Amino acid sequence: MSILSRWLVVALLCGGVSVVCMAQTNRRYVDLADRYVRNGNLDAAITEYYRHIYLHPDDESLRDVYIRLGEAYRDAGKPLECLRAFSAALDRSRTSDERARMRLEIAMAHLIMDQPLQAQLTLMRILSQPPSDSALMVRVHRLAGVAYILNEQWSDAAAALTKWARHQQDSGVTVKQIATLLADTTDVPYRSPSLAMVMSAIVPGSGQIYCGEYLDGLNALLLNGAMIWSGYTQIVEQRYLAALLVGIPLVSRYYMGNLDHAERYANAFNDRARRAYAARVIAKIAELSD
Repeated sequence: MSILSRWLVVALLCGGVSVVCMAQTNRRYVDLADRYVRNGNLDAAITEYYRHIYLHPDDESLRDVYIRLGEAYRDAGKPLECLRAFSAALDRSRTSDERARMRLEIAMAHLIMDQPLQAQLTLMRILSQPPSDSALMVRVHRLAGVAYILNEQWSDAAAALTKWARHQQDSGVTVKQIATLLADTTDVPYRSPSLAMVMSAIVPGSGQIYCGEYLDGLNALLLNGAMIWSGYTQIVEQRYLAALLVGIPLVSRYYMGNLDHAERYANAFNDRARRAYAARVIAKIAELSD
């Protein structure tokens, strides 16, 4: 073998070694971050994932790094950062199944952030282009049912969860169970905002008491009672101008405020009742999933 040939062989070998060393260097921060995750040091793991992203912006495996970053943020209880990381992974996804998985993670992050409408819209994107992975579709239908429940779209929730139940026959989940679960919406205790306002218009504070706000109701009753008595005293003593000057701001401040409070408390009561019912249904769905 000539000297030139030997040098060529040595150069090729050195080039191969350098490529391997570079690949190992590229993975150094990711491997370190993975070790931090296993040890429960999520903040350090997130730092190392970002270090890799910053130093290797053209890495072909960057989608996988963003997924790991999103999972670390999710485990750390930071849904907004988790959402951003999974969105970056979505931008780098190539197949429909990969995009569906990322959108599913994004929808879960929205639900954690109490954004069911955004979660619903994200899941609708998946359903508009269903992935080939049937197991993934089962998760999509279940999560869509949860989003519909939180948005109080009961018929849509029933449809989504029925599709989920049909895929869960082996686990004992049946369509009848889903129908029974969602049939109790009429049992949710509501308070009528209009009735609360009428009650407080007749007897100040009674609308608040009707909505369970006893302290505020008693406060409204005493303040408005004092205002009415003061106005009545001024009229009896024929101080009509004083009664007018004192009565107008007090009526505007306390009596009308009392009506506004009654309406707001009724709406708040209904919102809490709906959320409590939704939580019970979602907990039951989780039990059925197990």
